Amino acid sequence: MVVEQNCGVIVQLCQNQEEGREKCADYIPAEPTLYGNVTVSVKEATHVTVANPSVHRTVLEASLPNGQSVEVVHLLYDGWPDRDVPLSPAAFPQLRGTVQKLAMTRKCSVLIHCSAGIGRTGTYAAIEMAYRDLIANDREVQMSTIFQRLRDQRAHAIQTDLQYLFLHRALIDIALEKGRLNRVDKANGVDAFIKEYEELIKRKRDERKELERKYKRKRGNQ
Repeated sequence: MVVEQNCGVIVQLCQNQEEGREKCADYIPAEPTLYGNVTVSVKEATHVTVANPSVHRTVLEASLPNGQSVEVVHLLYDGWPDRDVPLSPAAFPQLRGTVQKLAMTRKCSVLIHCSAGIGRTGTYAAIEMAYRDLIANDREVQMSTIFQRLRDQRAHAIQTDLQYLFLHRALIDIALEKGRLNRVDKANGVDAFIKEYEELIKRKRDERKELERKYKRKRGNQ
């Protein structure tokens, strides 16, 4: 599929193991490996720090039966927990920027995945849809419409309320970067939204940790 659809960039938003459970098979081969009639090997592997999280960058080469080879850049972003939002809001725009530059330079499609392909992947896809409306097509962004369009194509896309809020947070960053919003102008409510967003994220994460502690204590007493 990667070769057929000209996917020159793969973005993996989950880790292979999360909370003791397998979320994704490790498909980066330690040595040249044959998959069907395609041999995949690693050309280069680097570790890039993006704010607090990291991006693991691997350049793969797929050797085809006709003698041609295809190069694919694999980016593993380790800063986005399952059913949650990116740990660092500042890091995500940098990741998006890296992906966009690679796609433009290579003139290729981008494949994005997580574990189930609905939470983190759905949120990322919605951000790109909103970006096209706001920047590329110069249209007013209707989040509810984007949400519905996405779910018409992928059931349960964007799993949690926090991910839906992060969609708005990410779009604010894009609008600020592109000059569509002015943070100095207090009337637009940007700072107020960001402050409330960060407080809500912290509260929700604290509540989840407390529930997990209670569950573990209950399991330990059984």
